[in-house]
Amino acid sequence: MVMSSRVAARPATSGPTRPELIWLFVVAAIVFIVALLLPHEPDRLDVTIENPSDYLLYVSASSPADDTLTPVAIISPRTSVEITGVLDRGADWVLHISAAGRDAGSVAVDRADLVDGAYAIPSAIGDRLADEGVVSDIELAPNRGR
Repeated sequence: MVMSSRVAARPATSGPTRPELIWLFVVAAIVFIVALLLPHEPDRLDVTIENPSDYLLYVSASSPADDTLTPVAIISPRTSVEITGVLDRGADWVLHISAAGRDAGSVAVDRADLVDGAYAIPSAIGDRLADEGVVSDIELAPNRGR
């Protein structure tokens, strides 16, 4: 007696099975979520600041909610400077100004004022330094800044 066995051929699948699709979706979702949680490069801006005073000013920035200082520029007396790639501190900035090793004050500024054109540091900053007896950089070097 001869026994014959029949082997049923399975049809070839043309794509991933349902469990494979579920795992593929889960892995893609995890990769997407992890990518969102990774630190990203903060936005940077180009700003223009005018220094109408007779003092060499050191300018740093913070936001009202975060007092961590970001250096912005050192601005010569009676000049305007365009600074590229400044870290964006948000819609509201606080400029911290110093001169001759002294705190010259802080000024609240809108981001739009810094980006839309030359923001002029208030003359009160230079007046305050003069009232405190700080010798101006113009007096120290008469030909500089003119």
